[in-house]
Formats: sequence, structure tokens, C-alpha cells
Amino acid sequence: GMSCMYISDYDASGGFPDISAWGNEDVVIYQNFLNMPEMKVIRSPDPGLFHMYHGKECHGVGSNAYPSCLKSKALNEGSLTQLWKEVVGLHGNTDVQKLMGKKIYNMWVVKYLVVVVVISLLVNIIQAFIWYYTKSRTKNM
Repeated sequence: GMSCMYISDYDASGGFPDISAWGNEDVVIYQNFLNMPEMKVIRSPDPGLFHMYHGKECHGVGSNAYPSCLKSKALNEGSLTQLWKEVVGLHGNTDVQKLMGKKIYNMWVVKYLVVVVVISLLVNIIQAFIWYYTKSRTKNM
């Protein structure tokens, strides 16, 4: 996941492990920080931070990381503000906060976003089921 730290703390933790595929690098660095008695790890949500959307491909990440990749894909398909901007076609320097306060937009946008999120989650659940089913069938052969 996303994290913020001083570069000196990052260096003291050992940094990210050498990785060649998606998954678990954030868990490894988190565990390294937990094992440092002089460090205190805290969660501090900041509404000013957001995860810029980028595609996520889970095929070929390995059987251990695949479920985590699907979960991350389902939960982090860009921020709601980014999704909202795409839904209503806003680009450039539009004041999203001002527009979000108008009831006429909120009514249909919220319903639309709920449908989009539910469909996204269902697709990922079906993907995971198909992957698990084909994996278990190949083990039995």
C-alpha cells in the first residue's frame, strides 16, 4: 500500500526487497518497520492523498500473490473523485468539490458509482473463482 516515510527511515528499514513481480513488497517493508523498536507505525488517512489510477494485471503474478492482487484491483480502481470526473466527463481545472455539493449531481452519480463498484467487484470475484477452479482441476489431473 501507499506509505510516507523519511528517506533515512526507509534506508534504516532495508528498503523494498528485490522483486520481479507484483505483490508483498509493502508487507515486507511494513514488517521491517515493526521489527525496529525505535519506530512507531501509524495509520493516518489524508484526504489530500489519492492513488492515481493505473491498470493492474493479475495474470502471471504467482499463486500466492494472485488473491491479494485481485483484492487490490477490486478495492483500488482509482479514487472516487477520479471515477466521478470520468463519469460526468470533467477534465482540466474544474472545481470538483464545488460541483459535488450540488444535489442534482450527487443523486445520479452516487447511484451510478455504486453500480460500477458492484460490477467491478463481481467481475473480480468471478475471475478469482475461475482461476481457483482451473487451478484445482489441474492439480487433480
